[in-house]
Amino acid sequence: MRLGIVIMRRFALIALFLLSGCSPIQLQLHEDDVKVLTRDPKVYVITFKSPAFEVDTSTNLAVVGGMLGGALGALATGAAVNVIDEANMSADIQKDARALVRSGTYEDPVMQVRDDFVRIVRDDLKISKFVVVEEPLDDSSTKALSDRFHDGIVLGFRTEEWVLMIVPLSSDFGINYRASGVFYLPEEKRYMWRELCGVLAKESRTSLGELAANSGEGLKDRLKDTGKRCAKQLAADVIDRIADRAGK
Repeated sequence: MRLGIVIMRRFALIALFLLSGCSPIQLQLHEDDVKVLTRDPKVYVITFKSPAFEVDTSTNLAVVGGMLGGALGALATGAAVNVIDEANMSADIQKDARALVRSGTYEDPVMQVRDDFVRIVRDDLKISKFVVVEEPLDDSSTKALSDRFHDGIVLGFRTEEWVLMIVPLSSDFGINYRASGVFYLPEEKRYMWRELCGVLAKESRTSLGELAANSGEGLKDRLKDTGKRCAKQLAADVIDRIADRAGK
């Protein structure tokens, strides 16, 4: 049952990435790569520059539900419909939501994803040699990564989208967040692992007033929690893959 839920959730995430124009090419860890990761390699931890934090007022994407149909369609629709239908939202609320996003300084959740992922896998995989590169990179191409890093493994994270959205059929708001994580092997100029994570707006729903309280502290807390959830998803995938390979 749990496996079925995980598969459906992942399929819904892929549908979201496709609808947003992203290319969610997922790669699972192969047995040889698992061996590399479990030998305590040096790991360079990086982030890539992300899109701006936005308020989404586009029309809804419920069409994905019709495309997929059934329970899977309902799940995907629940993800895709988390956008603001401008016709159902007052001009004042739109203005207040945009003002909240533009008036504060909000840290990209990818930093929380990075820190929590490293903390989790450090304990579970016994990796000790992490080298954190603080400055986000512009170029994620294999050439750029291999030109900059010549040994070890590169662990990279990117926010694909972070959007403040109204939760459908309510006056509450939430954060729709999508990110990706990769392991890259510079010496062989190839990706070892690529995975997606996502948190839907309804999972962090609260009132706009609560988000704006104390100069936006409520929104900052929700962004941190979003990053933590995404990190757990990504870390669980790696740990599960390694456990599966070890059990064979």
